[in-house]
Amino acid sequence: MIGGIKMSEIKKGYSKFQLLGTVKLNDKTFAINQKGKNKPSYIYNSLNLGIDCGVEESNVIYATLLGGYDTTRQNIIYCHGVKEENGKLVDNFDEQIIVDFQDRNKENKDIAQSCYITVGIVKDVNDRIVEKKFLSAYDVVEYLKENLVEGMTVSVRGNLKYSSYQGKTQMKREITSIWLSTVKKEDFKATFNQTVWFTQDSFGEKDENGYLPLYGYVVDYYNKDVGNVCYPITLEIDTNVMKKYEMIIKTYLRPSNAENVNKVVVEGRWIKTDNGTDLKYEDLSDDLKQMVDLGMLDEQEALGRAVGSTRGEFKTLFKSICTKRDSTTGAVSLLVDNTNTKVEDIVKVPEENKGETVLKAVGSEVETKKVTPIEDDNGDDPFADLFN
Repeated sequence: MIGGIKMSEIKKGYSKFQLLGTVKLNDKTFAINQKGKNKPSYIYNSLNLGIDCGVEESNVIYATLLGGYDTTRQNIIYCHGVKEENGKLVDNFDEQIIVDFQDRNKENKDIAQSCYITVGIVKDVNDRIVEKKFLSAYDVVEYLKENLVEGMTVSVRGNLKYSSYQGKTQMKREITSIWLSTVKKEDFKATFNQTVWFTQDSFGEKDENGYLPLYGYVVDYYNKDVGNVCYPITLEIDTNVMKKYEMIIKTYLRPSNAENVNKVVVEGRWIKTDNGTDLKYEDLSDDLKQMVDLGMLDEQEALGRAVGSTRGEFKTLFKSICTKRDSTTGAVSLLVDNTNTKVEDIVKVPEENKGETVLKAVGSEVETKKVTPIEDDNGDDPFADLFN
């Protein structure tokens, strides 16, 4: 507990990504049956998969998987069940289901579908995609190594995970599904939906190229003693494209006073920029190479760190604000919450935690099932004129 508040009460909110593009394979994509460096009894498979999401030029974005088992102890997988709600089966997070690692591939209809990593990259004799479901990333990596082909057009979805390394926020894209796609090259993209917290100090000045930084916070798990914490992140607005950015900031992002914090579910995208360096993987330090090999960093981010900044490798751009549609009235509203959280609720955690911040109160939570999927086009958007 910190400040008398249980950290389990902090909610992460929405944190999803999608990559649409072509598969890029290299000799660092797969690591099969490797031994843990600090724990040789841990045997793991890892994936660091590049997807070229570029339309006019290459824009390779990486996503990861890591799974394994310990040869010295029993290995288990934690899952959850389902329940009926309004005539539909939904996730029941109150029902924990424990699966022995040896039984992970046995069918269990009590397990919620969201516990599985799903793959559809192989077609049957009738040209229909064959779905494969896995509880462990260990098996997914082996299956992908056998069946993934350079140049495949795929849709990769997953969760964004945050941590800290040497006082800097580290983001990892963790895959939950990968499927063949028929999308055309002009529709390739690298996008995300993320709950972000903004204070009045979250807004910088635009640079000479028209990019304006947004300094926000995201919530993620730290450890069992601390619970969830807030990690600082930076997004940018391209003011050359988003002409009404000042109105957007004033109306939706900036809190009404210095005491409040706004929680906003943003839509964003990653784009490639020129970092002016010819560094390659072989030029990285041993520590950075190890982080790439373990899936802690993708190769782009590691190269960015080697030259002192990831900003030259790709930009994380604010695109819009996610919406929800009222199931009864059909009314569409933006996912913005500015009601319950105060700046004083954001505090530093102990020094050894390298500067992460803890959010002690969260206010009301967004129902993520109502968030507009990032790949969907809902037709007439009442907010389209504002964000274009």
